[in-house]
Amino acid sequence: MRVSFIFLLLYTPIWAKGYSQDRNNSMGKIIYEVKDGGISYLDMWFNSSKYSFQVRQMAASPTEKNLAAKKKYESIDDSIADYNQRELILKILKENSQPVQTWFGELTSNNVIYSAFIGGKKKYCVSDTLSLINWKITDDTATVNGIFCQKGVVVTEKTKDKIVAWFAPSIPVSVAPWNMRGLPGLLIKITNETQKISMEMLELEWPARQVVSIMPPCEGATSVTRNEFNDIVNKHNSDALKLAEFYQKELEREKKGEVSEVKIKN
Repeated sequence: MRVSFIFLLLYTPIWAKGYSQDRNNSMGKIIYEVKDGGISYLDMWFNSSKYSFQVRQMAASPTEKNLAAKKKYESIDDSIADYNQRELILKILKENSQPVQTWFGELTSNNVIYSAFIGGKKKYCVSDTLSLINWKITDDTATVNGIFCQKGVVVTEKTKDKIVAWFAPSIPVSVAPWNMRGLPGLLIKITNETQKISMEMLELEWPARQVVSIMPPCEGATSVTRNEFNDIVNKHNSDALKLAEFYQKELEREKKGEVSEVKIKN
């Protein structure tokens, strides 16, 4: 489970939208921009007791970037063989690409439920327990993206990462993605100063103009614990590795002009 990050400002217009309805028990929507080596966006719906969020990945994976890199070949045959190998790998990546993952949590519990997928098809509903950050609230204040904020800090116990968060006391909800929740106000910006990773509000609707249902993402899914899902993933990866090794050997045989007698069933 992804929990050891925290993010950076990209100079993009920030929009905070407010409406005239009562905010005490209102639903809100916040979009964060994440920078952790790539660019992604996190959409979170929340109220005073529960929340749900999704991450939209915007950057190509390191594997895809490596495949797109220009190479020099000693012969046309080498070029063709490399092209065939790249096409095979891209096909496997596409077949195993994951749908958007949804996370759900309630402030009355440290438990979290999230959707997870195997091979981009089989859906699981995974339950886990969060180890929440023990924030130290300071008297420091600042205006972040037009919102008055107060500062929270922590140095992680295991990795000694220094994490700085800015939250909005005027929005009295303690929700935040992953293990970052627990601040006495909505998280606006958070930075892991050690790893140079950051997440910052891009857009905020409080209250949200559109009301959605905040529910666990378990419809049509098999419910498992995180440990059970890890075992499932390990078996799937092992099977996928064996298949990739088989295809690699077949490509090498083809390059040598050998004909394989093995037939693969579709």
